[in-house]
Amino acid sequence: MKKTIGIFSSVIMATSLLAGPVVQAEGNLPNDKNEFTYIDEVELNDTFSSANQTLSNEVIIHGTFSESDKDYYKLEVTGEGYRDLSIFIGQLDGKRTEMKMDIALYNSDKEEIHPYQSVEASDGQFIIKPGTYYVKAQDLTNINNGERYDLLAYVTEVPEGSLFIREGSDRYETAARIAMQSRANGYAENIVLASGEDFPDALSGAPLAYHLDAELLLTQKDKLPKSTEQALKDFKTKNVTIIGGTGAISEEVENYLETKLDINVDRISGKDRYATAAAVAAELPQSDKAVVAYGKNFPDALSISPYAAKNKMPILLTETNSVPEATEEALKSYKETIAVGGTGVISEDVLEDLPTAERLSGKNRYSTSVAITEYFDWERPAANIATGAGYADALSGSLFSAKLGAPLLLTTKNHLDPSTKEYLENNHKYKYNLLGGEGAISSSVYDDVIDLIIAKK
Repeated sequence: MKKTIGIFSSVIMATSLLAGPVVQAEGNLPNDKNEFTYIDEVELNDTFSSANQTLSNEVIIHGTFSESDKDYYKLEVTGEGYRDLSIFIGQLDGKRTEMKMDIALYNSDKEEIHPYQSVEASDGQFIIKPGTYYVKAQDLTNINNGERYDLLAYVTEVPEGSLFIREGSDRYETAARIAMQSRANGYAENIVLASGEDFPDALSGAPLAYHLDAELLLTQKDKLPKSTEQALKDFKTKNVTIIGGTGAISEEVENYLETKLDINVDRISGKDRYATAAAVAAELPQSDKAVVAYGKNFPDALSISPYAAKNKMPILLTETNSVPEATEEALKSYKETIAVGGTGVISEDVLEDLPTAERLSGKNRYSTSVAITEYFDWERPAANIATGAGYADALSGSLFSAKLGAPLLLTTKNHLDPSTKEYLENNHKYKYNLLGGEGAISSSVYDDVIDLIIAKK
């Protein structure tokens, strides 16, 4: 059956508007003139291999969820270059439902692809290359009440230049919002909890969170912030891993999580920041390579965090002129190392003591973040930008960057750093994320990115 509808147009555009992109080129999204063919779901389709229907721009799937049901559909994307994919699952009849409908996207290797934008668990926007993909649809509440759902996947050319601001009222709410975005507003059984007041123990958080398929949230030492608590409830979190000792996150917070929120709590810590980083490394899968960063400042470690996380490399910490005992012992498990930062933070003597070491550095923290980005050369046409003056937003953004496969670049507060600006001028990016509010990144940086986008049109 064919029917002319326009509801998906308003839904998809609302996704963009609610997230606050300030530059959005027009795309060929569904509109009031589009005709869609309705197709009923064909069971069995509860695994990748049993995905028996193919989504397209002209098709809307009518389906239902039985108990613990997951419905898989195939998506074939053709053409050249990157494509913008919008997926929506909902009810076209406009009726209220108790279902919490959720979608997820996977590539041909069954690896999940995270959205660059979502407003609800029922929608997502992705940047993808031509190829074969799978869409998983499910009801997270598992009501099994026979209600129908409608599913649409729509592929267009990537709009040129979209800017998104990921911010909250403070670092805790910013971290929660970035995490919700990363999770496409679905559930997160596991959470890694780090200090929002001091950086040392938090630096190794992204690789651990990535390994645990967790999100990364922040807390005060003696009190769980309301925004963090609400995120844990929204995520329906079952397990929290605290990074750092009671000097960073107190027993009061740990007890509150266990007794008030009924969450299982584990803590990874050592006698100092170096031992804590080594303890986190011990929880990660075996790898031949480790990252070594300066332990008394945060920028270099955070700039490389997305790459370390995605490549399953731990982040170990060092002094400038000596390798701490805990780090030295941990390094015995690795054949190669990447030292991050110049000789001002990691001396040549220390570099020589590291296993088969390679140094990545620039003249300052900003050019170092660019050097790291150029070294790993991720092709993803998106970039995340955070302040280099504070660690909290960059820490939250490091895991988001790893999941997107997008670089994390640093900037000064009052203008886009020249090194970062030059990199963005010379590398085509379709999506830009500013991480943090005006207290971290001023409107001048926002204007600089807008000017950069306009100049490329």
